[in-house]
Amino acid sequence: MKQGRNISFYIEIVIMLVISVLVISVCTAAFSKAESHSRSAKRLSDAVTLAASGAEVFLASDSKEDMFAVLNENGNASLGEEVTALYDDELLPSADGKMKMVISWEEAGGFVKGTVSVFYDGEKLYDLETGSAKEAGR
Repeated sequence: MKQGRNISFYIEIVIMLVISVLVISVCTAAFSKAESHSRSAKRLSDAVTLAASGAEVFLASDSKEDMFAVLNENGNASLGEEVTALYDDELLPSADGKMKMVISWEEAGGFVKGTVSVFYDGEKLYDLETGSAKEAGR
């Protein structure tokens, strides 16, 4: 009789261990997924902040050159068809940053339209369109 009780005790222990391992693996997967979502949400929040800052620079500027002059710190910006500025993960100007803000400048009959696009490591995170009624090319 005692032998049968020992075997059932060991079977219960093994079943409890298997259930414990399953619960631990599910919890680990949930925490891992939550951390990934948290990182993604932070990047999106940073992109919105950067786009809002870029829109303010756009509205305060009279030309692409003005935008470039304001955004260029430590060689992080470039001027071409659009103004591009790079930032690190703390949103500080950095020439080798992974966060990139691109601001377009389109003039049409006294109205200037701009689009602020924010990318992280090549992936587009956010777009913000803005415009201003000002003299083009002033």
